[in-house]
Amino acid sequence: MDGAFEVPCPVLEDDGERPGKTPRSRMAFVHHVAQRVAYAHGWRSAPQDARYLGAGLTYDTYYVALGDEGLAVRVPHGGAERDQPDRAARVAWLLGELDRVDFRHRLPRPLALVSAGRSRTVVVQSFVPGVPLTQNSALRIDCAEALGQVAAAVHALPVGDMPDVMPAFLDCTEQGEVELEVFEDDDAPVTADALAWCRAHMPPPDACCLVHGDLLGQNVHAFMESDYAIGYAVLDWENACVGDPAYDLAVVTRGRRHPFGKGRGNLARLLDAYNARARRPIDARRVQFYEACILVNFITEAESEAERAELRRALGGWLRRLNG
Repeated sequence: MDGAFEVPCPVLEDDGERPGKTPRSRMAFVHHVAQRVAYAHGWRSAPQDARYLGAGLTYDTYYVALGDEGLAVRVPHGGAERDQPDRAARVAWLLGELDRVDFRHRLPRPLALVSAGRSRTVVVQSFVPGVPLTQNSALRIDCAEALGQVAAAVHALPVGDMPDVMPAFLDCTEQGEVELEVFEDDDAPVTADALAWCRAHMPPPDACCLVHGDLLGQNVHAFMESDYAIGYAVLDWENACVGDPAYDLAVVTRGRRHPFGKGRGNLARLLDAYNARARRPIDARRVQFYEACILVNFITEAESEAERAELRRALGGWLRRLNG
């Protein structure tokens, strides 16, 4: 773990326990971790009511009740990258920094980092209740409006010392140049056409801001406030960096014609919601630049030629919509 910054929570050493491969052994491991966290904080409650919440690209997440405290225990799975412990520490640091500023949405609090091997750190955070925007039918939430509002709030946060700890670009043009490197891994004609469009629409050299990096509906949870207003919680900051705010919006839309479902809004509606609140408005072309990079990245990560062909057709359709 990088020693250039301090995390705002206990860092517990490896005690040899491992999650195992069966659901029962993994649940026992989660109970063990929760008990260690309770001891570290001086809490006298025993873990109870543990349940599996779901899986992401890096973590399997569990809920554990610990007295009046709800814990989210995030166990890195076998596909986690080797820098996962460093990223976990940086996210804990970031959440500690954000806890000191005026941010209108809820955030998880870092409670502990628990070493479980040379390249694996279990992340324990406060559990933030709510329903992912991808499952919001009961609350009748407009996803385009909600994500535009949340993105504008994230991008307005003070950057402070973040460039010294988090991945950071010098300006938005530099991020654009780095993102274009993905085009080197696919030589299809449609990819060359997309690259030519991107080179003609490079992001301006604007100052960077805090970017969440994975602002999808499953990472923004909605809940009912005590006054019956809808509140939001922003989770999963593992891909956060100091970069171009347009990238966050491109992650939401990913070049799709109907990113929120047919009849539920598109990039234009997302931008309307965002620009009504943002300190610096963003135009559609800037978001579309990163959409192209994301679509080409999908092509380069495809596991079969058939999948690559389908993704290239999608890129061609995106170009036709852009120019039509």
